[in-house]
Amino acid sequence: MSQFRNFSLKRCGWSLAEILLALLLTAITTGGISSVMSASNRNTMNAYHLYLTDQLAKEPVEVLRCIGFNTVSKAVETGIGEYSFNKWQSISIAPESNIKRPEDTSLFERKITAEILHTDATRGLLVTVQVRPKSEIGSNLKGKGKTEYSGIIIEQLP
Repeated sequence: MSQFRNFSLKRCGWSLAEILLALLLTAITTGGISSVMSASNRNTMNAYHLYLTDQLAKEPVEVLRCIGFNTVSKAVETGIGEYSFNKWQSISIAPESNIKRPEDTSLFERKITAEILHTDATRGLLVTVQVRPKSEIGSNLKGKGKTEYSGIIIEQLP
């Protein structure tokens, strides 16, 4: 019986210093993990937005290339569909648009320029598209500059 009495009088549980030390280590570990997760999330969104600007810059060049040199060269002053030339414009995500885009495209605007190129035997059109974030997108993409993409549309000979 005395054995049981001595056992029950022995120290059981954790001291306050041990509990505080465990809490401190848990807080440091949790803070480090959450900052790594936050940085990873931010980098993922930046990569997504950069990919999106690249695609938004390539899209008009490919569409105009399919339309052809003759039609595009005549429409440089007036524009073709939702593609206006020589001015910054918002990118449409309207349901009536024939091109389906993610909602995040409304965060950007683009400028399409076209320059006629002449050589002795060939005529072409240099189409350049610049995409930049709108001012209200916030500081996450500000300062990253513009994405620019160029393509040449060659006149098809009959």
